[in-house]
Amino acid sequence: MKFKFLKMAFAGLVLGVSGFANAGLILEVLRVDDSTAHITGSGSIDVADVFNAIILGGANSTGDAGVDIFTGDLSLGHTDINYVFTLFGTKDFLINLSSHVTFGDMISGFMVATLDVETWAAIGSTGFVTNDDSTILGSYTIVEPFSSVPEPSSLAIFALGLMGLASRRFKKQS
Repeated sequence: MKFKFLKMAFAGLVLGVSGFANAGLILEVLRVDDSTAHITGSGSIDVADVFNAIILGGANSTGDAGVDIFTGDLSLGHTDINYVFTLFGTKDFLINLSSHVTFGDMISGFMVATLDVETWAAIGSTGFVTNDDSTILGSYTIVEPFSSVPEPSSLAIFALGLMGLASRRFKKQS
């Protein structure tokens, strides 16, 4: 049993290092509300095409050709974002880059995108990330914001510990 696990781990390591199992760009769209989302990414460009835009197909409601607002420092390689907008008459969100990106460029950073009249797709929606020639570069997922989980009070934990010790001691005496 041990050797089967080691073989699988070794195969996973080889595939991961070789780039054979490379997933390309993976974008996470954290949908804060109907018009605002935080976008982060991981991965790299694994196609040889040179391009200057990435498109999240079907990421929002039908567009109006107005330029949307963004803040942050999301970048591909050494290329920053010029502007973002929804392509007119489509549900595709376009991120226009200041210069061309090529094979091997890594995505990094964080961006807050605010749509002008459109709304982001529903939580759980997924789609492809493509370049301006429709070559698939990766995928995106629209996720919900994390709800904060309150930390248990230190005093409550301490009190439960004391109650446990007291009950154990009481059981020993009887």
